[in-house]
Amino acid sequence: MVDPLRCCDADDEVVADFLASTVEGFLECGGQIHPDARIIAHDGELRMECPAADGEPLLRVPTTAMLPIQRVGWADGADVLRVTGISDWPHDADLSLLYTQVGLHNACGKLPRLVAMHPSASQTLSTETIAAVRVLRPSFRIRTLSPTDVFWATRTFRLPAFDGESQPVALPVLDALNHHPRGAVGQWRGDSFTVSVSRPTGTTECFLDYGHQRDALDTALVYGFFDTASTLAHSPPLSVTSPDIATVTVLDEGRGLAGDLLPLTARSHQGAWLLNRFTFGIDDASALAGATGQPMDWCEHVVSALARASINALDDLDATLTAIRTDPAQSLLAAASGQVRSIITRHARGRMKTTTRGR
Repeated sequence: MVDPLRCCDADDEVVADFLASTVEGFLECGGQIHPDARIIAHDGELRMECPAADGEPLLRVPTTAMLPIQRVGWADGADVLRVTGISDWPHDADLSLLYTQVGLHNACGKLPRLVAMHPSASQTLSTETIAAVRVLRPSFRIRTLSPTDVFWATRTFRLPAFDGESQPVALPVLDALNHHPRGAVGQWRGDSFTVSVSRPTGTTECFLDYGHQRDALDTALVYGFFDTASTLAHSPPLSVTSPDIATVTVLDEGRGLAGDLLPLTARSHQGAWLLNRFTFGIDDASALAGATGQPMDWCEHVVSALARASINALDDLDATLTAIRTDPAQSLLAAASGQVRSIITRHARGRMKTTTRGR
């Protein structure tokens, strides 16, 4: 039996109350937590620790504890989460748990922190920076999202939780698990989402792999943090040309409708090669040879050209970032850019011959 009070450790009394209420409501909805697990809330940040062996069951989140937040009307403010209305709320979803989550996130100051830190919600990014990010990730801030929209986008999973319809749902308690690319992979089983213990850092902290093989820039733009453990870097959509390779274009077609990374594919079109994507750390000259049927020398030249063009695009982003010591969102972008750059350089080292600048 899990004791909600003993399960939680918070440095703020209000946060502690909401956190204990979250665990209590979660258990009342049929949720399960490993008896040795503890949720830590310090400085408004949550994490989960458990000394159990990797692979032991950590959490079971039933549909009755899931929150279909798109069925809720939200205020547009940047200070607190505030519900303005609810429509078509499923009869088997716990409405009180929704309000407990709103109280917990507000007590942790999540929305003001997101507006300060998250590039997708920041009000301090210049138009030049936004344009430079779009060269790397074309969908960045194309739609205008409220801080609440951005917040829930970072904390929902698309699951067939209600009526068999796949929709974004918030998962209380599981929300405390931070990301690591070697973290646990959640499993949808019947009417619940389950997670096992995974402690990839050698500590008692448990992690979840958020999925979709995102690089450091992706996690910065989607979640508001950059993944320091990432070992891959996605090429932006661009074209490169040189006498050695003619023209090769990387398209922005690397993900499926659910966001999963698609296999590398290539097709020839009017004397040029079109790649659906290219990912340093996953793809290399051998992968390119398999996709195109071209000789290895040609593929080595292509990888070199794509690396140089990708770094050029990162250079352009870095040139727009100013006052990074005082602006958290710009600092985050600079750090993510540096991480992606280091991965591209490492995987393309020795291949980065002089090529025509790509775009």
